Amino acid sequence: MKDIENFSLASPSTHERELTLTIPSAVVSKEFELALKNVQRVASRPGFRPGKIPSNMVMNFYRAEINKKLTETLIDKSFDDACKNQELIPVSKPQIEPISEIGKEKPFTYKALFQIKPKVIVSNFEKLNIDIKKYVFSEQDISDELNSIRESQARFVEPERDIISAEDLVDCDSEVVIDGVVNPKFSHQDYSVPLFALNVPEDLRSELIGKQVGEKAMVKYTMPTEHQEPELAGKECEMLLTIKSFKERQLPLLDDEFAKDLSEQFTKLDDVKEAIKLRFTITAKRRNEYYRQEAITKALVENNPVDVPPAMIERMAMSLINRELETMKESVAQEVVKNHWQELWQSVQGRALFRAQAELLLEELIKKLNVQASDEEVAERIKKIKEISREDAAYSLQVEKVINALEQSANINVVEEPLFSQGN
Repeated sequence: MKDIENFSLASPSTHERELTLTIPSAVVSKEFELALKNVQRVASRPGFRPGKIPSNMVMNFYRAEINKKLTETLIDKSFDDACKNQELIPVSKPQIEPISEIGKEKPFTYKALFQIKPKVIVSNFEKLNIDIKKYVFSEQDISDELNSIRESQARFVEPERDIISAEDLVDCDSEVVIDGVVNPKFSHQDYSVPLFALNVPEDLRSELIGKQVGEKAMVKYTMPTEHQEPELAGKECEMLLTIKSFKERQLPLLDDEFAKDLSEQFTKLDDVKEAIKLRFTITAKRRNEYYRQEAITKALVENNPVDVPPAMIERMAMSLINRELETMKESVAQEVVKNHWQELWQSVQGRALFRAQAELLLEELIKKLNVQASDEEVAERIKKIKEISREDAAYSLQVEKVINALEQSANINVVEEPLFSQGN
């Protein structure tokens, strides 16, 4: 650190370091002349061509700008050199406190307070006990999906009967009565009730089946005390329905003609089943790979505690939030940021800590195990993933190799989980 005259390092806390640096007057004078020339080159005043203003006038007119540039240059160069010399990696922007005034022929002293990347020791990474979920699906899942597609192709026709049945779509006007008074906020015209739907309450279904157009039906409800609408919370409500019309749902036959109607790529019903099976297989594979990496990483973190600086957690939290916002429409994202920022911020803190811990441990294992990514592997990864940098491609490959190494040495217990929850 030849350009630093005096140097001291303090540790106010586990993650913080405070550097006090003095830059000798000779270095300050040299950088001062450079700062003055840079400003003089572009400075302009009435009566002078750009770059032709005398130095003393430039100092009079632009002293504050010159001193600002000089201070920034001196701090940037000396701070980086001092951190490298002490093998410190800052993870937060340094808080700078000048101790002396900046001047052309004066030494300059300042303090810098910042958080550092912790030194990580990974000692427990072999023979980890890991439960890994494996998502599976059944023939019944394929059949259920096929029926769901069939239902999406249903036709609704005028029935040749007057009585409502369980396969009908009923169109009503509804009035919701609370405390004996009709509440227009929760009452609706053209209120449709699909009696064949699983989420239709049984008492409502029973009230409508067997009735005719023009007749009325009534159901009573006691609303939950934690209902999101305060006007309804804990209230006894009546819903009065006036039947306006109904249509019968007709489902297509599950045969080869059904398959052909779905797409030109299908010639028989088995083609549809195979397409569903392929889609489920891809979904299960992606989910299994995600949870495999998650389980291995979780075991690594649990067996190697890491105290993470707040600045790293904050940076990771912002990264997670930005990813979430990118999946939203711009108007929705703006509304979330404006009105729900605090909830969003709190919701990612646990994940941010875990991700920061995992990142530190994986980086250390990459060095410890000397994990490399060849040029050929990096080039292939860049081909597969658009808009990925060479550095990110190499790092992702190294992480995958570490994960694979951890898995090979681990005690793995595979736990099968249904790809679809019961009732889906």
